[in-house]
Amino acid sequence: MGRFDRTVKILAIVAIILLGANLAVATFVDDAAMQLSGGDDASKPLVVSSTTVLDDLVFQIAHDTVDRNLLVGPGGDPHDYEPTTGDQVAVEEADLVVLNGFGHEPMIERMVESVDKSEDRVLVPTTGLDPVYVAEGAWVEEVREEAEDPDDVPDQIPDPHLWMTIPNAMVYVDNIRDQLIELFPENEALYRANAAEYKAKLELVDRTVRETLDTIPEEHRKLVTTHDAFRYFGGEYGIEVIDTVWGVTTDREVTAQEVAQLADNIRENNVTAVFPEDSVRENLLVQAANEADALVGGTLFSDSLGLPGSQAHSFVSMMLYNAKTLAEGLGGDPEVAPDLS
Repeated sequence: MGRFDRTVKILAIVAIILLGANLAVATFVDDAAMQLSGGDDASKPLVVSSTTVLDDLVFQIAHDTVDRNLLVGPGGDPHDYEPTTGDQVAVEEADLVVLNGFGHEPMIERMVESVDKSEDRVLVPTTGLDPVYVAEGAWVEEVREEAEDPDDVPDQIPDPHLWMTIPNAMVYVDNIRDQLIELFPENEALYRANAAEYKAKLELVDRTVRETLDTIPEEHRKLVTTHDAFRYFGGEYGIEVIDTVWGVTTDREVTAQEVAQLADNIRENNVTAVFPEDSVRENLLVQAANEADALVGGTLFSDSLGLPGSQAHSFVSMMLYNAKTLAEGLGGDPEVAPDLS
């Protein structure tokens, strides 16, 4: 065999090896993508949740009996979420859509209304809970300017952050359990057992949160955050919400005058530390804290859980992490209670 023939043969072998490698890589990438998306098992019903908190609660009850699809991922802000074509398709194909309601995810609410799903295929797990209504002066004025009929815009809006207390979260669990049973009765025993076990854990978490926050001195039990997501939390666990950069929504611009007023409130109420939130930009809160000579504490979680593997990757871990972060920043003992996460 001549040198030219040997060269051609070698090149052919290399080409075959490279082709095989490319096919293997393509297969690996497809498999990895399938694992990241949770797979596409047509035999399982599809449950689409608006937020990470709701998705986690669904998982705690349904486990692997359903495929889950999440619209607003970790770190996302449901107040300013913009739907994608893929999200629209997921909502249309879902056997059940779970959303918080009370204006928490306005674009998702509109998207769900647009696909005209039957009532039993849409779950608002806040049913049975009474929201607090709050005055959102600047926000209301902006909405009225854009509304066709300004008189239709109320002076107060519901605070949607009802999941931020353990007792309320248990109501969410009951509602999710009951709706899953109604739609998929073949799994009733499993759903009831999972929900009962999870609620027992939530009771332990509730006691731990209270024990942790009770270590904060009375004069320091004051909270300033980036947006008004801790009103229920504060009322349940004895922490006074002094002020926030934004109200219960974050879809408007904050003025320099409002930031200056926030700094004044921090100073006048002797707030020792302020706390940014994971899903809301923190620059204005930090600016107000600096002007008031207050410390900036650890990051809290409210509208979104943390990334997988983080200290706030689940609802349980989020509640425990927030309690410890507040205790550490406000002069309490973050390690007084056992770690249940």
